[in-house]
Amino acid sequence: MVDIVSKLRVVIRDAIGSKQDLDIPVTAPLRDVVTSSLQFVVIVGEIERVFDVVLPDEDLRPERMEDLASIARIIERLRTKAG
Repeated sequence: MVDIVSKLRVVIRDAIGSKQDLDIPVTAPLRDVVTSSLQFVVIVGEIERVFDVVLPDEDLRPERMEDLASIARIIERLRTKAG
């Protein structure tokens, strides 16, 4: 899960246009970092590209993607299901 979280930090940093590394705590609310729906859409697309997964609609709700830990669990679940 550590590798997934590291990659997620890069995806989020790039999506929000930050030039510096983001040390987002694993359980910090993403709504504190992701401030627009466009950023969220970009993050979803990049997660799908980087991790080679398709995020189902039911996982795209804010309560399901509230922090890095919850997104990492979704990615792990999808990878396990695909493998």
